[in-house]
Amino acid sequence: MIVDRALQLGGGHVGRCTPIVQPGRLHARASCAPTRRRQAVAQSSGCAPAGIAPTRVTIKQLGRQISSGRRSSVVAHAVQAPPAPAAAEELSRVFYDAGGITVVATKEASGYSVLVEAAEPRGMLLHWGVNEWEAPPQEQLPEGSTKVDDKAVQTHFKDGRSVWLHFPNQHAPERIVFVLKELSPENWINNGSCYSVQLKPPGIDKLISRVLDCEGDATHWSLKDRLVLVNDVLDGFAAAGADGMGFVFTWLRMSSSKILTWARNSNYQSKDIAWMQKVTSERMTEKARGHPDPWVRLYARLALAGLPRGGGNGDDIRMGILHIMREYGIKEGHRPGIDEPFLEQWHQKLHQNTTPEDVTICEAYLAYLHSGNHDDYWRVLWDNGRITKEHLEGLNIPIKAWPQHLPHMINAFKGYLWTLKTCHSGADMDTAAEMAKGHLDGDTTWMLFDMLQNRNEWWVPGKIVEVRKRLAGVWRAPGGSRDVLLLDIALDNYFRTMVERTDRSTLSRDSLVDMVGMVLDNAGIACESEDLQQCGRLWGRVATAGNRWAGEWGLQALAAAQRLQLSLAGYADDMCSHTQRHANALGERAKVEKAYILNFGEEVVRGQPVFVLSGLLQDLERHLREAAGAGPWQVISQVPALGEVVVGSLADIQGQAFSKPVVLICETLGGMEDIPPGISAVLTKSSTDVLSHVAIRARSQGVLLATCFDDAEWRRLTAMQVGGQEQYDVLYLQQQWCAETLQQSFFA
Repeated sequence: MIVDRALQLGGGHVGRCTPIVQPGRLHARASCAPTRRRQAVAQSSGCAPAGIAPTRVTIKQLGRQISSGRRSSVVAHAVQAPPAPAAAEELSRVFYDAGGITVVATKEASGYSVLVEAAEPRGMLLHWGVNEWEAPPQEQLPEGSTKVDDKAVQTHFKDGRSVWLHFPNQHAPERIVFVLKELSPENWINNGSCYSVQLKPPGIDKLISRVLDCEGDATHWSLKDRLVLVNDVLDGFAAAGADGMGFVFTWLRMSSSKILTWARNSNYQSKDIAWMQKVTSERMTEKARGHPDPWVRLYARLALAGLPRGGGNGDDIRMGILHIMREYGIKEGHRPGIDEPFLEQWHQKLHQNTTPEDVTICEAYLAYLHSGNHDDYWRVLWDNGRITKEHLEGLNIPIKAWPQHLPHMINAFKGYLWTLKTCHSGADMDTAAEMAKGHLDGDTTWMLFDMLQNRNEWWVPGKIVEVRKRLAGVWRAPGGSRDVLLLDIALDNYFRTMVERTDRSTLSRDSLVDMVGMVLDNAGIACESEDLQQCGRLWGRVATAGNRWAGEWGLQALAAAQRLQLSLAGYADDMCSHTQRHANALGERAKVEKAYILNFGEEVVRGQPVFVLSGLLQDLERHLREAAGAGPWQVISQVPALGEVVVGSLADIQGQAFSKPVVLICETLGGMEDIPPGISAVLTKSSTDVLSHVAIRARSQGVLLATCFDDAEWRRLTAMQVGGQEQYDVLYLQQQWCAETLQQSFFA
């Protein structure tokens, strides 16, 4: 069986292996005899494998000592050792630039602890509360604490270095909130809002409700306010696991896509947004690097990809445009000079509501200054940021004027564009490379910039994988720079772009096998799916095995490809379930048009770099089946199904509904069709992408979707409807045809 060959190829001895075949899943059950033998050997030698309690051996000598020359008798008694005390579990460890403090939260058997430690000793107070700024009970206050009011307590840093808080299990709050107060001179440090330390997983519904209230009902709301709230609730959502962090990613993706408003009756200074963007990106980097939940790490990485970098000197945005206007004699307020309404209006926006859109506006303005053609201005606005004239005029600080042609300012605005990018650009490849190069060794830096200078060459995808493997050790290290992770994200995205540019119709079957391996190698660098990583290792063994395209190799490769398709499908379905319902809730509360969120989860899936795998596997399927001599069916969504046979086109019945279950025999699929209610199965001759819209909908709706590669079998199916008259034959797909034909084809 294909299952046996896949397991054999996996290497290693697993004892007696019994394959268990279930629809859509592969299982292998190994006997536990080898494990018992290892335990026995370990116990006899006085050491135990992981997961086995160690034993203590006591020795009792009977008879005379060996030194007397007589034989001694030794009896060994195995006694179970007392369990070691449980080590404290570290819940989180974060270093904050603001205040120069490290905050560590731990959980012990007796309760929860929080340590706040300053990098340099100084006179300082911890101004703190629990949950939503509530003062803790008096008995929980550490020595040297003073209750300020019913919301907060102040505790002195011991020797100017640290404060330690402990809460018994029965009285432990969900989180600690605090700010810092330096005593001489007096100075409050709040990290943009306040610091927050999550101890217990919160009720996710309460957190979501808080966000929805702000997004839907806040009369004064802006991008900066959103980032402040993100930082306040981030630890709580991360503690809630995949569903919680899936909400954060969905929320920030809708923000970066401008589905959610960036300004509603609210202004702020450029230095404030620069700081909040920096804090948010750094905290998201920490989650992506070190959180124990792989889904939390994945969604933090995805959220970071859409965040501005932040940092730089935010005041340079505000002052930079003023300096240019003054240097070149542009009228500013009551200051006399050249009347240039566009620059005056843009200056007002930059001063009060700077956003990542300003990078695109500057790029468009430079394009116009170079050509003198307003068409270039509007083209770049749309191509680079999907910005329209109506959007600019509808901003909180509107830009209604068209720019004037002043080409002598080109060099000045080239420099200003870099100022904007250092703050607002995130995973922009060239900006990220410049920002990250100071954290890289000489060889990696040379490889990186050599690749960037030759970015359109055929060898670039392989070089990206090599560079990314070097970067992984940097950004995964404790305290690793967010700029290195942003560079890794940018390279990952460009890798996908290069693969998608390839004309797959010109590739040989060997090239397809090698490209699948390269894509899996790239995905394995930062992929948080252990299942996909196992598939990558399996494919690597298949690709390097000898006698390629022989029957035995074909069976092994087909098993590995089908295993990979199942893994991709599960990965996609999980991601959809984590994001779509949150997009629906945010969209409804923020009054977003339904068209923007209808397929949000599927768009998230298709935006992943690993998405290109599904197309490559689709192209490779026929070659592998031919080599393996396998059956005619590829099952994309395997579920029980029965219904009346209808031969037709899925595209032609969009928007319809069927009162009786229907098995649709459909020769071609475009991949973007919806599946109408009442359709129980779609059987097609088209090779179907497992991550296409129709495949994701089939799995989520419980519809059988399968592709037939055999012409004779296909003619038999289409013959069920002849002479223009529908023949209502019932296919008991689960009990008869699916169980006997599809399962044999899939697993034989």
